[in-house]
Amino acid sequence: MIKTRDYSQSLFNRNKNKTIETLCLQNTLSLTKSSTTIPIKNYQNSLYTGIISIGTPAQSFPMIFDTGSSSLLIASNECKSDYCKKQKSYDHSKSSSYEQGTITSRITFGTGRIETQFSKDKVSLGPIEVKSVCIGEILKEEGEVFDQSQFSGIVGLSYPSLSIKEQIPLFDSIIESKELDKNVMTFYYSKNQGQKGQM
Repeated sequence: MIKTRDYSQSLFNRNKNKTIETLCLQNTLSLTKSSTTIPIKNYQNSLYTGIISIGTPAQSFPMIFDTGSSSLLIASNECKSDYCKKQKSYDHSKSSSYEQGTITSRITFGTGRIETQFSKDKVSLGPIEVKSVCIGEILKEEGEVFDQSQFSGIVGLSYPSLSIKEQIPLFDSIIESKELDKNVMTFYYSKNQGQKGQM
């Protein structure tokens, strides 16, 4: 299954009079390559995960690449829920590039609910490094969807209109750098569990 998102008409026209905290509204990008390929693992034809790194030094995590959302959410080591204990978690105290935030949010999914505290840190996706990315640190998890150790969080791949607290999604930050030849991102999700896809 191949999905493509064309970012050439991405949504960057924002109301400048927003009263929401601007912590998550500006990112700085440095690219080492104009394009890259990320392997995607098929888990029971239900979840598709790939590796990203967060912080300085980098902490690596298996993440769901989700085309139906736009936010970057990661299990925090401060989460006390039983589900969190099964996941590899992000420890912001070990990152010199961490920036504390004050925005919190409760998010309900069809199969669960989480509570998050938003902060900023550097995110690496293959050779691409994005500084000061807005991250939702998960402090509480409820729902059976989290009862799997195959992932630590979600990387939203959809449009800014679906983002939480109006944060700029990771891939839109890449677009704003204007260093890509084409603002296009393509996904291949394999149909067989033993076969890897790619992004």
